Amino acid sequence: MTLTMQELLNTNSNRKVPLLAVTSSNGQAIEERLSFLTEASLFEQLIGDTLAISDVPKIEESSDTTISFKQFGFEDRLLSSQATMTPHYYVSLPKLEANKEAFMRLIVKKSATIPDSKEDEDRKLELIAYINNVPHAVDLRKLEQTTTDMYEAIIPIQTNVLNKLSMTDIQFEVTGFQLEDPCETTNERYWIYIDSDSTLSITKDDAEPTFTLRDFPNAFHENTLIVIPDNGGIDDTTMVSLYKSLMTNGNMAKTSLMKDKNVTEEALQGHAVIFMGGMEQLTWLAKQSSKIPHTSEQLISQGFLPEAIGQYVFITKNFWQLKEPLLWIHSLENASVKGNFYAHLKETNSQTDAAIETKEGQFVVAVDQNADKEDGKVAKKGEISYVLIAEFVGLILVIAVILYIILRKRKKNQLKQ
Repeated sequence: MTLTMQELLNTNSNRKVPLLAVTSSNGQAIEERLSFLTEASLFEQLIGDTLAISDVPKIEESSDTTISFKQFGFEDRLLSSQATMTPHYYVSLPKLEANKEAFMRLIVKKSATIPDSKEDEDRKLELIAYINNVPHAVDLRKLEQTTTDMYEAIIPIQTNVLNKLSMTDIQFEVTGFQLEDPCETTNERYWIYIDSDSTLSITKDDAEPTFTLRDFPNAFHENTLIVIPDNGGIDDTTMVSLYKSLMTNGNMAKTSLMKDKNVTEEALQGHAVIFMGGMEQLTWLAKQSSKIPHTSEQLISQGFLPEAIGQYVFITKNFWQLKEPLLWIHSLENASVKGNFYAHLKETNSQTDAAIETKEGQFVVAVDQNADKEDGKVAKKGEISYVLIAEFVGLILVIAVILYIILRKRKKNQLKQ
């Protein structure tokens, strides 16, 4: 594989733009050496204008269940009374099983002046981890010491909190470092250091999953087959946008590209799958057309105006491997993908299975039909409750009539006597 840096002159101006050309005798060589463009420790070593690469160092694969803070750009941080809050950090996580627990393991160092649990109990000294804006507090006086001067804190996090957003938002803040009374002075200087070797641990669900747009791109990061029509028909800009959107936490997705005529059932069984193009161009997808919304009536039922659709995307289980997802991306009437389509798709937190980009570039998700079903259940329950109320009222009336008859007979008997 050979990497060549060049500069191109924009013919419409005097500005020059850089171009990196990657060439090889075969595609496999590029695939094997692509880590040179995605691993910071490797691309920082690139030199000169042209570099031929024959072998690459073995890169240690990171765990997909234990995520180091370094993986989402967190650098060692020092918080003090002058800097009480970190920036926001974002990490892309798969959708986790609801009502379970994940864990954040914080490795920290604190100033010796921070009192222990027996001193100054009225003063609240906390490190707060905001996970998707939900606070999780750690008492700095009760940290568990691991080495001579390092401490550890384990924070349990409910998976429902992590599932709130497709990109998990993490931020840290310290409280109690500044005295509440501005007239009071002190010589103490509190600080806490958060090490970038801290981790976030999640547990993946082994049960058969369901898939929604919330799972893009996480569910397509590990092992994905991209199927395109035999005649190509997908422009380079669209493909580059797709590859870029499949990146998570700074890492390229592991993908294979295949034309429709070369696809086998075995290949479909071994991957998450992305189909691109019209259904009539995709043989394997067309065989499952009865399970995929694509007619005008079906699109309308999802809340879309067929005449306004430029791009359509639908996600479901892979028909050949139910533990993997299948994504269909279709451009209608040769509409070009706008720059924000895949960005919107990546950022959506919607738990629906379809979305469109209109011909004007608006991103719209499908109506939540599950919510409609739930509303129907509530309505039925309401109808049942009305019936019960009517029956109860009727029963009271019957009892009243019976009591009236008994009392009337008793009164008559008393009068006769």
